[in-house]
Amino acid sequence: MGLLKTYNINVKQAGMAIERWWANPYYRSLCSQADIKSAEQLEMVIDSGDLARVPVILDTDAKILPARTATGTLSGGKSIQLTEGLIEAIPSKLPLFMDFSSGENPDCVIRTEEEIAIEKANYLESFIIGTGTKHFDGLLSLFPSRSSLERGARADYNKAQKAGILAGAQRSVMPRRQTESGLDAAESISDLSHDGLLKFNLPLTILNRTILRRWKGGAVQIRPNYELITKILREYEKNGRTALIGTSPIFAYLYMNAVADCTFDFQGRIRLHGGGGGYRGWKGPLRLPNAIDQTQYASMMKGIFGVYPSETYGYTGQTHTLALKWNSEREWYDAEKQVEKKGAYEAYPKRDVCGSAIVYAFNPLKGEVVGKGPGLIRSINFEGSHAQFDGAMQVQDRCYVDGTDEYGIPTVIFGISGTGDKPGC
Repeated sequence: MGLLKTYNINVKQAGMAIERWWANPYYRSLCSQADIKSAEQLEMVIDSGDLARVPVILDTDAKILPARTATGTLSGGKSIQLTEGLIEAIPSKLPLFMDFSSGENPDCVIRTEEEIAIEKANYLESFIIGTGTKHFDGLLSLFPSRSSLERGARADYNKAQKAGILAGAQRSVMPRRQTESGLDAAESISDLSHDGLLKFNLPLTILNRTILRRWKGGAVQIRPNYELITKILREYEKNGRTALIGTSPIFAYLYMNAVADCTFDFQGRIRLHGGGGGYRGWKGPLRLPNAIDQTQYASMMKGIFGVYPSETYGYTGQTHTLALKWNSEREWYDAEKQVEKKGAYEAYPKRDVCGSAIVYAFNPLKGEVVGKGPGLIRSINFEGSHAQFDGAMQVQDRCYVDGTDEYGIPTVIFGISGTGDKPGC
């Protein structure tokens, strides 16, 4: 029995996805370099379990403009190449969407409506898995407001068009941010959403242009409305309500520092679930004076709210997500600082990842799949890749694999701490 059947992957779906990938000249050239000459041969390589041989693209390839990494390697700027041969197969009457991440040089991923629906569904699943709850009385969203997300998306859209992405395309292409899928998913399991809880202390001229933007004097200055957040939480605490806090680490860290002596007694009725990175102390144009220590961050949450946090980690441009849960007892070795650490986010990937993807870890220095130890997350995704290639991807964040099954697929991934080349995660 092949790997696809073993992991309950729909073989017909996988074959159709691989055929789509083969229509992309950029990915086809990577296959040629790996001596893979046809879509059928690529499917055989995947099905055999020889995952080290499967060509992948880096998530940084989807950056709008090319840029030098910390190691001096030129990456990014391949958004056009990743769409070629795929968009042409989509009827021009159907709208497409540019999905952006944050940053000076953001990811630019072209999505179909179907892929956006998949994205939202997987965000929702990660919320439910991460919190263990399917319904909340209210959501407190410590993320940028929708209006600021829309402004940021419009600015990135203009930047993408200037870079020549889909220039002159005779079809509707609209800007949007993948963060909105997370907000939509969180709101769908909450009766009431409090997503206007942020104040921005900016010069008026900057505020009129865009909220999330750096200027010569430094980074964007942000100040969550601490008093209102605390007031809402006290009301929920007093009335026995359940609360979901959607956290961006930078915003949550600012709030917890401001109310460090404050504690809540929700008796398990509150959940903290976030994502989007920021532990290095910066995310896009947002800046903190220092990096956020994950162990300290989780400890602060436990002390103030009485629970440990969970997070969403996207490993194929958010078409699939993992739910990471904080384990305060996890012991691991931080190779970068050469010290033993205690406490880490853990993920237990579902064996078939909804029957549409294979997730594994890879050590690029050794050129092999990781059975146990450090590596980078890779994913072979048979569900998306309709408008832009993201079928076989490597995420530039380090992880640690604590165990695998007999086929080498991780059973536990932990220690994802933003120590790769991708700033802001």
